[in-house]
Amino acid sequence: MRYPIRSGDDLTRTLQAERRRRGLTQHDVGELTGLDQTYLSRLETDGAALQLARVVSALRRLGATIEVRFDDGGPADVAPAGAPEAAGDARVDDTDG
Repeated sequence: MRYPIRSGDDLTRTLQAERRRRGLTQHDVGELTGLDQTYLSRLETDGAALQLARVVSALRRLGATIEVRFDDGGPADVAPAGAPEAAGDARVDDTDG
């Protein structure tokens, strides 16, 4: 699945959409990521991502295309909380193609 990211809100909607697509609860995602369920709920429903919105806005103004891509792998492909991100988990592509 690919989700174009044009705003901070797009990131939070992507989190919620992918969680639901995989049939996961916020508690499940919390277990996988080490994040509190209450925090995940706030991320999905309100302005908890304001700083992310600022980063996305700055990158977009510089011409970046930001995309979240989920390969067919399931939650087992998620790195433990605090582990360095695997290559390809997050991508910033500043090309037009």
